[in-house]
Amino acid sequence: NEHSLGFKNNFLRAISLCKGECIALSDQDDVWYDDHLSTLYTAIQNSGKSLAVGDADMVDSELHPLGLTNFHWMSFDRRNANEMEMVDSIALWRGMLTGMNMMFTRQLYNMILQMPEDCLYHDVWISLLACFFGGVIIVDKPISAYRTHGRNVTGHLKNNRHSRLRSIIGHCLRSQNQRDRMSAMDRIEVIASNNNVNLNTHFYTLKRVIERRESV
Repeated sequence: NEHSLGFKNNFLRAISLCKGECIALSDQDDVWYDDHLSTLYTAIQNSGKSLAVGDADMVDSELHPLGLTNFHWMSFDRRNANEMEMVDSIALWRGMLTGMNMMFTRQLYNMILQMPEDCLYHDVWISLLACFFGGVIIVDKPISAYRTHGRNVTGHLKNNRHSRLRSIIGHCLRSQNQRDRMSAMDRIEVIASNNNVNLNTHFYTLKRVIERRESV
C-alpha cells in the first residue's frame, strides 16, 4: 500500500485481490500449523458451508504453550454450536471466531467487501455474514498458534471467569461497540434484499435487541 490503511482495511484490500475459490486470512505474528489450510478446506468441502473456523493454541511471544486454546479462553462451546447461537454471541457479546483461523468461499467475497465503515473488526463482520449466508462449520481442534505479548499473557493466565465476564459486559455496553453491531446488521439487511434472500425471524429479533441497547 502507498499509505497505511489500518488493520481492518488492510485485510479488506488483501481480500479484494484474491482470486481463489476459498480464501484464508493470516495475521503477521501468528503461526499456522502444517495442516491449517487442508483442515479448513476439507471442512468446507464436506459441510458445504461458506465459512470454516478452527481453534488456536495460545502461546507466549516465544511460542511456549500457555495451556489453553482460544475457544476455551472465550468459553465457546463448539460441540453444540449452531449459526443462531453463534450470531447471538457475536452480536451481543464478543467475536470468538478469529480471522487467523478462518477460511471462506467465494459466496461471501462480494459481501465482505461491503463492510460498513462503522464496523470495527473484519472477523466479526465475516462471522456475522456467514451466520446468515451459507453457514459456519467449526473445526474442533487447534490449527494455529495464537501469540500473546507482554501483559496480555499475564491477563490471560490470571483473570478468572467472573472478571472476564465483567470485562465482556463492560465492552458490550460501550456505545461504539453497539454502533459497530448495529451498522453490521443494517448492512446485512441491505445485502439480503439485494440478493433476494429472506432473513429469518431470529435476525429481526436480534436487531431489535441491539437497537434497544443502543438507545440506552
